[in-house]
Amino acid sequence: MFVGIIGLRKGVYYLLEAFKQLKLKNAELLLVSPVDEEFKPILGKYNGVFKHIYSLPNAELPEVYQNSSVFVFPSLAEGSAYVTFEAMASGLPMIVTENSGSVMQDEKHGFIIPIRNIDALKEKILFFYENEEARSEMGNAAGEFVRNFTWGRYHAELKEVYQRIIKK
Repeated sequence: MFVGIIGLRKGVYYLLEAFKQLKLKNAELLLVSPVDEEFKPILGKYNGVFKHIYSLPNAELPEVYQNSSVFVFPSLAEGSAYVTFEAMASGLPMIVTENSGSVMQDEKHGFIIPIRNIDALKEKILFFYENEEARSEMGNAAGEFVRNFTWGRYHAELKEVYQRIIKK
């Protein structure tokens, strides 16, 4: 599954191409979010490769995460996307790019791959497709790890940063 604006910057083209080439039986690529206008012609070339949910209320998103097997976020440029935290909290193993800004740890919670790399995407998707035990272990580890990232912790750390700036 992928959640985020469906477009070039999010690396969705590479995910679509990887999934198309894999031709996995009993597997579905779910894309959740609106589509960038400029990306619509590209997305149209992949009809039948994916399922698309245009929009979901935030309250319904956890159920979609929990009914998925793997979260893929192949972004070309990102800060630290909230959806990666949500996916981890739902116990999903991750496949993210080195530019995704994710806090996940490579080979512990999933895999960090280079941007624009269809072969790496295929390799890691296939790994999770064929290894249910690893998928479960990495997903559980991701869920445990991300529990440390609370709003309380965020506010406390932000306050510390501001205090250090003020002292200087």
